[in-house]
Amino acid sequence: MTKLPFMIPAMAAALAFSPAALAANSTAIDGAYLLRQSDERQRVLSIEQGGTVSQISDQQNTVGFTSGLGTWTKTGPGSARASIVDFNHPENAADGQGAAMIVYDLTFSKPVDGKYQKVTGYFTGQAYNAGQNPQSPDEPHVRSFGTRFEGTRILAE
Repeated sequence: MTKLPFMIPAMAAALAFSPAALAANSTAIDGAYLLRQSDERQRVLSIEQGGTVSQISDQQNTVGFTSGLGTWTKTGPGSARASIVDFNHPENAADGQGAAMIVYDLTFSKPVDGKYQKVTGYFTGQAYNAGQNPQSPDEPHVRSFGTRFEGTRILAE
């Protein structure tokens, strides 16, 4: 019975570092962010708690691509990587009339009430011809693109 008082601090330390406790003490990445790109364009990136991500852009109707869907994962405290697929419909077939793979590298900052309020980073993408698999490393892409961005969390009012 004299061992019980020594076990309590060890159990408390184990609980403090459990996945549930770490999740409760971490700042939330999930949410919707309005991104302003270095080329003056804008898009909305929506990061869902379950690991899915979606995007819409102000260029979709003028350049010719769809909204995109994909997945994301944390890469460190306050950072994440997202991979999104969308579909291209450009007038010029040389720009790729199939899918595109877009990869976002995201760094979050300015936590308020357990939620990050700011995000910065960059995305890169490759466009493919119709019928190509943008996830296959053997598929040659027809066009590359990318830019830097900064953004803010979209708040519910």
